[in-house]
Amino acid sequence: MKIGFFYISPPPDSSLYTGMNQGVAILVSILKNMGYKPDFRIIYGRDDIISINTAYDLALISSFSGMIDIAEELAIHIKRISENTYVVLGGVHATVAPYDAIKLKGVDAVVVGEGETAIREIIRNFERKDFGNVPGMLVEKGNSFPAPTFANLNTLPFPDRSIFDQKGILSKYGKIVGAEFMLGRGCPYSCTYCINANLNKLYDRKHIRLKSPEYAIEEIKNFIAEYGKPALIGFHDDIFPFESEWLEKFSHIYKREIDIPFWANTRVGIVNKKLLRIYKETGCIRLHIGVETANERLRKQVLHRDMTNDQIIDTFKLIKDYGIKTLAFNMFGIPYETEDTIIETINLLRKIKPFRTIISLFTPFPGTELYDICKREGWKFDYHVRNFYEAKPPLTQPSISNEKLIYYFTNAIRMIYE
Repeated sequence: MKIGFFYISPPPDSSLYTGMNQGVAILVSILKNMGYKPDFRIIYGRDDIISINTAYDLALISSFSGMIDIAEELAIHIKRISENTYVVLGGVHATVAPYDAIKLKGVDAVVVGEGETAIREIIRNFERKDFGNVPGMLVEKGNSFPAPTFANLNTLPFPDRSIFDQKGILSKYGKIVGAEFMLGRGCPYSCTYCINANLNKLYDRKHIRLKSPEYAIEEIKNFIAEYGKPALIGFHDDIFPFESEWLEKFSHIYKREIDIPFWANTRVGIVNKKLLRIYKETGCIRLHIGVETANERLRKQVLHRDMTNDQIIDTFKLIKDYGIKTLAFNMFGIPYETEDTIIETINLLRKIKPFRTIISLFTPFPGTELYDICKREGWKFDYHVRNFYEAKPPLTQPSISNEKLIYYFTNAIRMIYE
């Protein structure tokens, strides 16, 4: 069987996005372990689609909402080459908007949620085209689909990183991003701009889980054996594990067998002296935290992030006291943003002075509560975004002009650090 696997992705950028997708790399490993050699391609745009001239039996496409128009063009192109190709769409957009995704031209089915179980069942049932019981697979417009499932993380194969040119990534991003890993999946919080709120409903939060410390360490050792010891490791989990027993066991093994500096994501309200002591002793050199906005009304009522400015200030100070650098994520242009609220955010960032600040323009993605708010308000927006750091506001709203938004977006870093 000829299988094509297509990952729709924005080009790697100069911030923290290397282009690596560990979930996709795991799916490719599963296919190879089943004896198949998928024709894997990264699709950045229309030029990459035009270059495809192979007739596939099965085409697997993974895309997020921002490039779902490119995914549809790809599906149409594949069907032009061979109308018999069975096209399955997965990824973020298929998960948050399956009944919209199934309507895309050229798409025969969509997979909702994690795909490790589904991909095995699709292959096993492909000859009969009997997909009615495949977890999370929607095959007909308007129908329901079997509940999506999730695999035991400790039984999954390691990601096939070669499909993303891991050596090239290390060469370009080795000092700021490093070798990328995930220790688990899921996030217990439900911020209104994030897919995790949707996943928490879909899985009733049961998908939030960690790899065992032993499995996580073995994956890192496997990476080192293949690519050499990196200068830095990055843990991409939405929140770095903070459960005491797991963390202490992981820390002990990591220090003994890996001992490589790392960065991780965390959240205000979680960080405390005990955690920071363990993080520091384990090798943490940088923590990434979402500030998003300094306006407490917007933060609590619009973003559903229950934290105060005083907590943010205290957290950043505490992290610095432990000799760990900080990186702050922020969004400009969230619903009901004004010039005054942006100035509040800039002033807060001036006060906490992160080692690095990243600012993006808010995009209302399907499947999020803020997407529904923007639609209800009747605001003009476009979620087909290729670059989150481009000075082109995806959302137009009456509380702030796009001209003002672009001005602060392009000048904020200078204002924060001057």
